[in-house]
Order: sequence, then C-alpha cells, then structure tokens
Amino acid sequence: MSKTILYNNLKTAIDAVEGFKCFGLYNGQFDREIDEDVLTYPAVFISFGSIEWRNVLGSIKNLQEAPLEVELYIGFKQLDKDNEATLQAVDKLFVAMEAMSNDEFDPLRRVRDTQDVNYDNLEAWVLTFKTTLRDVQATMKGSITHTITTLDARTNSTINTDA
Repeated sequence: MSKTILYNNLKTAIDAVEGFKCFGLYNGQFDREIDEDVLTYPAVFISFGSIEWRNVLGSIKNLQEAPLEVELYIGFKQLDKDNEATLQAVDKLFVAMEAMSNDEFDPLRRVRDTQDVNYDNLEAWVLTFKTTLRDVQATMKGSITHTITTLDARTNSTINTDA
C-alpha cells in the first residue's frame, strides 16, 4: 500500500509543476522513444528501486520499513529545447519532490542528478532520491480505536480487525 501512496503523492507533486504532459511508471520508454511517438513531452516517469522490508523492533505491532531509491526519468524533445527552461523545469521537480512527506514515507532527499546524453532527439535527466517507506497498513491488524460522536457524549470504541 505504501508504494501506491508514494506513487500518488509523486503524481500530485508532478502535476503541480506546470508543463509536464506525460506521467507513469518507467519501463524503458526513452530507450524505445523512436517506436513510442505516442509519448507527449515533457514527460516524467518513476522507477522504484529494490524494496527490502525489515521489521521495526520495539515499535507498533507489525510495522515494517524499507529504505528506497526513487528515480525520476525526465524527458524533453530536443527540437523544443530551451536549455534554461529545461534546467528550470528539472529544478522545479526537485523542489516539489523534497517538499513531500507522509506517515508512510520520509521526505525525499536528492542523491544525484544525471544528464543522460544517449539520445539523438531527446534530452533526458534522471533525478535520484532516497526515502524510507513504512508499511503502516500492517499495523492495522488487531484493533483500531476511533471516536464516535453521539447526542450526549463522545465514546471511544475498539473494532477488532483480526477476523
């Protein structure tokens, strides 16, 4: 669940940066760019590195964490290239990524920027971030305490979710 939440937060942050027209999970789209003229640019694709979960001892029941590298593959058509505008767009994505955090992941911290010069008609950048994912959904097994408002009092209740 935490990957989905991180993905949706990334999508929201990228959508807030003006100008990007295509978004999704990275599966080598830029390597097949000649065959995939269906892509609209500028484009951003996300790649999640290997996720190795570990139990967090002494914490909430069933809590797991995983250090994670997230890569953003950013592509601009070279025919439309304005070097300064391209660099500003990459910087805006960096700022948007570092502003995010959630109960299910730590703030993203940039590790490196790489300009990928392996394409004839595409200017590509890879931004790499590190974060830690937390699987808080696993902690919900057991019981959940919530507040019910009634006409005359507030009452705490426990719902068993083991079933």
